[in-house]
Amino acid sequence: MATSKLADISSNGRKWRLRPRLLLLIALPTGAALALGGVSIAGSWQSAAADQRSEALAGLSAKITQLAFQVEAERDAIVWYIANGVNGRASQLNRHANPTHKVASEDRLQIVQQQFRFTAPWLRAVATGVTEVGSGYPPGVQGAARAVAAKLRNLPSLRDLALRSQIAAPDVLGDYDNLLDVLLSFDDQLPLKSDDPQLISTTRAMAAISRYESEEAVQRAIVMYGLTARSVSSGLLTEFNASVANQEADSAEFENFATASQLTMFNQSLAASLEDRVVADEEEFSQNADRLAGVTIVPQDWYGAESDTIAVTHKYEETLANSIIERARVLHDRAVTSALVVGGILAAVLVFSLLLVMYVGRFMPERRRLATVLGLSPSS
Repeated sequence: MATSKLADISSNGRKWRLRPRLLLLIALPTGAALALGGVSIAGSWQSAAADQRSEALAGLSAKITQLAFQVEAERDAIVWYIANGVNGRASQLNRHANPTHKVASEDRLQIVQQQFRFTAPWLRAVATGVTEVGSGYPPGVQGAARAVAAKLRNLPSLRDLALRSQIAAPDVLGDYDNLLDVLLSFDDQLPLKSDDPQLISTTRAMAAISRYESEEAVQRAIVMYGLTARSVSSGLLTEFNASVANQEADSAEFENFATASQLTMFNQSLAASLEDRVVADEEEFSQNADRLAGVTIVPQDWYGAESDTIAVTHKYEETLANSIIERARVLHDRAVTSALVVGGILAAVLVFSLLLVMYVGRFMPERRRLATVLGLSPSS
C-alpha cells in the first residue's frame, strides 16, 4: 500500500516538476502577444491623434477658404470703388466737393462696407481658429497659423490705406494678393503626415481649386476696373495675363490630383455657370485693352457673370473641403476602433492565460499536503 502511495507521489512529483515548464510555455506567448498588441494599440492611438489633428486642420482650412472668398470680394469692391474716379474714392478724398458725385461715391462705398460685414464673421472664426494651433502640431503648421494671424491683424490698416489714401489700384491688388497668398498657403499644411492616398489627393485638389478661384477673382477685379475706368494700365494688363496663365496652371494641377468623379463634378458645375460668357468677355477685353471706351460690355453685367462663375467654383471648393473633413473623421474613427478591438483581444488572451495558469497550478497544494502526511520532501 505504501509502495502504491509512493508510486503515486512519484508520479505526482514528475507532474509537479512539469508544471513550471507549462507555466513558462503559457507565459512566453502571452507576454509576446501583450507586447505586440501594446505596440499595435500605441500605433493606432498615435494614428488616431494625427487623424484628429488632420480633421481639426481641415475644419480650420475650410473656414480660411471661406474667409479668402470674402476677402477677394471686398478687394474687388474696393478696386471697383477706385475705378469710379469722381464717383468713387476720388470724391471722398476731395471731401465730396460735388454733391452729385458725393451720392454716387457713397452708394459705391456702401457696397464695400457691406462686403466688410460679410467678411467679419469669417475673420473672427479664423482668428480664433489659428490661436488653437498649438505645440501638438508640426512646426510648419504652427508657422503657417502665425502667418495667418499676423496678416489678419494687418487687414484693418490695409483697408484704411485702400479707402483713404491715393494708393493706386495695382498696389491695392498687390497688397491683398499678399494676404490671400498667406491664407491659401495654409491648405498646403494638409494632411500633415497622413499616408492615406484619398486624403492626400483631395487636399491637393482643393488647394489647386482655391488658387484657381483666387485667380478668377483677380481677373474680375482687373476687368471691372478697366471697364469702369475705360482704360487699363500696362501693369494691370500684365497682371491680368499672368493671372490667366496661373489659372491654367492651377487647372492642370487640379486635373493631376482630382479623381475622375471629382473632375466630372467640377466640369458639370462650370457648364451650368456663366463661364462661357466670362471667357468671351475676357477675350474681348484683352483684344481691346487699348480702346476700352468702345467695348460694349456692361460693367455690372460682367461683374455679375464673373461673380456667378466664382461662386460656382467656391461651392465646389466647399464640397472638397467637407470631403476632406469627412475622410479625416473616418480615418480617426477607424484608428480608434482598431485600438479598441486589439485591446479587447488582448484582454481575452490575458483572461484565458490566467484561467489556464489556475488550472495547471490547482493540484500543487494537494501534492504538497500528501507529501507532508507521508513525511516526504515535496521534491522527492
